[in-house]
Amino acid sequence: MIENEYKSIKADFLPVTCSKDYRMRMFYFIAATLMYNLWRLTNLVLRDLVDADLGESPPITAGEFVELMAVFVEPQKEYG
Repeated sequence: MIENEYKSIKADFLPVTCSKDYRMRMFYFIAATLMYNLWRLTNLVLRDLVDADLGESPPITAGEFVELMAVFVEPQKEYG
């Protein structure tokens, strides 16, 4: 199970970088791990809130979660 979780972090949440600086790579890995944990928590909360049977698959896929996070993290443009 740990290998599958690491594979999901690497495939869905870890950004691609060419940096050889260990500090940048560690920051990206920690950020990806936090996003993975938030995704798992979100799916857990949604399963408890929804009364319908959702099956084994997560209500929100990893790709959908990353897109939602990008909307909230992206800086807003100021008009005026």
